[in-house]
Amino acid sequence: MHYTDTWQSFIQQQHTHAAEKREYPEWHKNRPRYYLWAIDCDTTLVNKRLQKYQAIFKDFLLHPYERQAHITLAISGFLSTHIIHNDDIAQAAIAKQQQALLALKLMPFTVLVGGINSFSSAPFLEGNGSIKIVRNHPACLD
Repeated sequence: MHYTDTWQSFIQQQHTHAAEKREYPEWHKNRPRYYLWAIDCDTTLVNKRLQKYQAIFKDFLLHPYERQAHITLAISGFLSTHIIHNDDIAQAAIAKQQQALLALKLMPFTVLVGGINSFSSAPFLEGNGSIKIVRNHPACLD
């Protein structure tokens, strides 16, 4: 287990955060698009691993539990022409992040998919590999 501190935090929780199948308007605040940087992992092998854990934990997951497999590199926020909330981001900032990522000139890399872990609000599969290249350049995604 790579994220032992995450797991320890999870098992020490008195409760988890229940997920609901709804739009969460109190979070969106009429802002339609939330931006994040992610790597698509929607592959047969990853989906088989997800299906295995979904079968084991089906009684504890929001039904139907439908999430596209991905690796979140960084969250950006809600695209906004006027920055009002602390999770708003301007188009210029997203463009700057994109240029910084392109400047890294990353070569293809492999990500090793591990076992299951969980935050108090969502389960996830652990990943390890060259993803650290991107995460070690935080200025790219600030």
